[in-house]
Amino acid sequence: MPEFLICPARYDDLAEVQTLYKHLSPSSPELSTEAANHVWWELLADPKMHVLVAEQDGVWGTVTLVVMPNLTQGGRPHALSENVVTHSEKRGEGIGR
Repeated sequence: MPEFLICPARYDDLAEVQTLYKHLSPSSPELSTEAANHVWWELLADPKMHVLVAEQDGVWGTVTLVVMPNLTQGGRPHALSENVVTHSEKRGEGIGR
């Protein structure tokens, strides 16, 4: 099974992440370049947001984690995962694990 590097997304990953999102939600309207750049910068700058990518000669998967404060579980924060997607050409290769 091929190995993928899981790492924080970088600004330069935007185009590949947008391609992945087309696999997740093909009917979603596309953002203008300006709007996409603005949202991407905002996501990457927010310390409570963590966009991770799976790389292997390109970006093949992604997940966004939102870490939130929590008044239960002894005050330990918890996270929500959103926009979890693997490129259709790489599904079944273990990226999601």
